[in-house]
Amino acid sequence: MVREVAPAWEQIVDGLDELTLDGVSLYAAPEVVEAAMSRATLAPLLTAAFDEILLGYADRSATVPARFADHIVPGGNGMFRPVVLDGARAVGTWSAPMKPGAPPRVELFEHPPSRRLAAARLSMPAR
Repeated sequence: MVREVAPAWEQIVDGLDELTLDGVSLYAAPEVVEAAMSRATLAPLLTAAFDEILLGYADRSATVPARFADHIVPGGNGMFRPVVLDGARAVGTWSAPMKPGAPPRVELFEHPPSRRLAAARLSMPAR
């Protein structure tokens, strides 16, 4: 694929913003970067088990710290658990409550949670 893009790369990259994450250059349209940095995007969020934020990328390191990947896909078997995002990064997993109307059960990878996450009223995503 790189070979096919190489001749037009300078034209393609000219209108994109470059972000560097862990030494890797990522490119996106400026409006995508602006939306990604908005408060709404950074707010804590519960995702469904097979949400596109994880499934849409072969390299999930921008969202899932490598040391926690096995918590989200136990055994690397392709079965994704529902994820808690904070600041667009996976910080835990969650499961539905046993009693209707009860809050979801959240298991954080590390403690303590961020102030933003501690203050959030997390609710299950719509089905």
